[in-house]
Amino acid sequence: METPQKSNKSGRKKLLAISLIALLAIGGIAAVSMVEAAAPGASPSVTQGQINGEYLEVVVWAQVNGHRIAVQDANVTVYSISHTTDAGGNITITLTPVAKAVTGSNGAAYFNLQNGNYVIIAGHDGAHGVALLHLRFYTTKFVQLKAAPAHA
Repeated sequence: METPQKSNKSGRKKLLAISLIALLAIGGIAAVSMVEAAAPGASPSVTQGQINGEYLEVVVWAQVNGHRIAVQDANVTVYSISHTTDAGGNITITLTPVAKAVTGSNGAAYFNLQNGNYVIIAGHDGAHGVALLHLRFYTTKFVQLKAAPAHA
C-alpha cells in the first residue's frame, strides 16, 4: 500500500508526463485550435475573473537581432489541463481555455487563477510560444515567441 505522500508524488509525476505529452501534441497551436473549434456555438467565459487564487504574470518575449525584447500586444491564453484514461489505457487530454489577456508595453499579462496545471499559449503576428505551468504560488512565467516553421 502506498503512503499518501508517495501516492501524491506519483500522481504529480503522471500529470507532469501527461502535460508534457499535451505540450508536444499541440505542435504549433493546431491541436488547441481544433479543440476550440470543436465546440460550435459554445462561448466559454475566458476573461480574467475575480478568483481568490494565485497571481500569474506571463511575460512574452522574442529574440530580435541578438536581443531579448518584450512583446507588446501579444495574445495570451491560459488553458487548464485535464485527462481521462479509457479501459484500453488510452489517454485523452483536454485543454480548456480559462483566461485570456493581451500584453502591455512591458510584455506582461496578468491573471488570477486557482492552483493547478496549465498550458500557456502566446501569439503575435504569426509567431507563437507555449509553456507548461504548475501554479502553486505567485509566479512569473516567461514565454518566448518563435516564428512558425515554413511549410513546403
